Amino acid sequence: MSVTKESFDTTEIHDAILNGQHGRVEALLNEALAAGYAPQALVNDVLHPAMNEVGERFSTGEFFLPDLILSAEAMKKAIVLLRPRLAASDGGAKSENVVIGTVSGDVHDIGKNLVIATLEGSGYNVIDLGVDVTPQRFVDAVREHDPVVVGFSALLSTTMVNVPKTIQALEDAGLRQGRLIAVGGAPMSQRNAEEWGADIYAADAGTAARMVNERVAEKAAGKLHTAEKKSHAAETVVHATGAVKLEPFVGGSDFERFKAVLRGNKVDRVPNFENLVDDQHVTKLLGRYAGNTLAIGGDPAKGASEATGRPMHARDFVEFAEMVGQDVLMVEALWTPFKRRGADGSLVAAMDRKLKTRADWEALVMPDDADIEDKMQYVREYKQATKGTRLGVGLLYAAIFQTLYEFAVGLADAMKMCYEQRDLMEEMLDASADYYARFTAKAVAEGVDFVYMADDFAWKEGLFIPPALFKEIWLPRAQKVVAPALAAGIPAMFHSDGKVDDAIDWLVDSGFVALNPMDPYGVDYRDYKKRFGNRITLMGNIDVEFPLVHGTPEEVDKDVRAHMEVLKAGGRYIAGSSHSVTNFVPHENYLTMLNAIHRYGVY
Repeated sequence: MSVTKESFDTTEIHDAILNGQHGRVEALLNEALAAGYAPQALVNDVLHPAMNEVGERFSTGEFFLPDLILSAEAMKKAIVLLRPRLAASDGGAKSENVVIGTVSGDVHDIGKNLVIATLEGSGYNVIDLGVDVTPQRFVDAVREHDPVVVGFSALLSTTMVNVPKTIQALEDAGLRQGRLIAVGGAPMSQRNAEEWGADIYAADAGTAARMVNERVAEKAAGKLHTAEKKSHAAETVVHATGAVKLEPFVGGSDFERFKAVLRGNKVDRVPNFENLVDDQHVTKLLGRYAGNTLAIGGDPAKGASEATGRPMHARDFVEFAEMVGQDVLMVEALWTPFKRRGADGSLVAAMDRKLKTRADWEALVMPDDADIEDKMQYVREYKQATKGTRLGVGLLYAAIFQTLYEFAVGLADAMKMCYEQRDLMEEMLDASADYYARFTAKAVAEGVDFVYMADDFAWKEGLFIPPALFKEIWLPRAQKVVAPALAAGIPAMFHSDGKVDDAIDWLVDSGFVALNPMDPYGVDYRDYKKRFGNRITLMGNIDVEFPLVHGTPEEVDKDVRAHMEVLKAGGRYIAGSSHSVTNFVPHENYLTMLNAIHRYGVY
């Protein structure tokens, strides 16, 4: 019996989109077309409302990254099926172009790739320029593709200053008028969008496609004019003047202070700590080039491809740490060194996002003791250099989940694996955990003073994947990584950006004693102090975007003082930025932060 238009239930298509069932979506669409539904009606009345609901559920935390990705893929399949019919129908709309990229200086693309998935699912032809895209590349792409929308992404508050510069480059080239500018990323806000003259600000990937659809429709109807910038935000960076100097402070560098704060014991002052201080700040303080505090000739905090060179020389790090009052040095070993055989038989890093199947996985070469020794030589160097000082030496390491989704597999496929190939995901996590457990045991034998596991698994609204599922696949592996340290009485700290509320109980119960960085885009430090401040040491939260990059020294001082008034009480606070002190931070603001920490942090 054939299905009629009256008997066909389009809510089944809607539900299949929500459930990410692309095969079922295609079958149902074919039934709907056979029953007499017009392709454009299916897009307008069924598909777009379904994708809007997906976005809303993601924004409210009901859906997680795998849900969003699977739904977007189902939507994309639907559009691909309908597009020839749309083009053949009266008034069939062409696929509009969208150019999108992560701005210069920023190599993060998680949010950008999610937005691409939702835009492609909505029928746009997306030209992805990738990461670290210069203004000229944006100009060239806009000239070539004539997009209706140009999208700018930045994850770091230190690189978002390049968004208005790139918008200005489009204006200077005569390519701004007549098209929509969209901006998004963790550090950005509606205020930034208005200042820069952007037409669209999307707080997250879940709302991006809906907002683009709405603005494109308004533009097509002549109801929207491109925005004008309120100020030239490219000039908002505070430049160095040399007026601020590093002031004397109470209590020199001392790992016993750091360790006491991790345990909740009384100390003389709040410790200061940074994941990374960039090379220009180091140079200004030491009076010579010494690299950044993680590396010479590279920046491993940006990713595996930037983990080049060697760590800062120990003698330089010792001098720098004692100068700024930091109690610890760190050796970086963030990314699991998976490898594969190249065409010539040589081993190459498997960090190109080509790991998609079990066959790909089984072809990899697992990390071994030589990889451990490659890092352990620097642990020994640092331990030797700190003899006669009161400095501690630790590891910044073990991004077991992030290595997979950001470098080895790729975000979309890694998130889908958590749902559809969980056994493979767990096997890959097991391999990383086994490697880092051996790494930890060796570091303990070399006398390391603390371990600091860093593995981003959250965004500003919560965990990437459902907490119950993530706890099952990740937590036992994380526990295995730090077990040799905890068994030896060595403290373990943890880092993840984003809102990590759902994971804090697990971390505490697993023996982690500190949480960094209390990401200000997902965390209210006052709330965390009330809820968790007596159970785990809180670290960081002084916002890089404001006041450190865009504020004045007076505003930096005021912000540090406000943090101290809340977080200092009762101990268990280690002060620092919300991520790292990069070269975008004016040197005066960095020095002001240090001076304020030392001034207001005295007990």
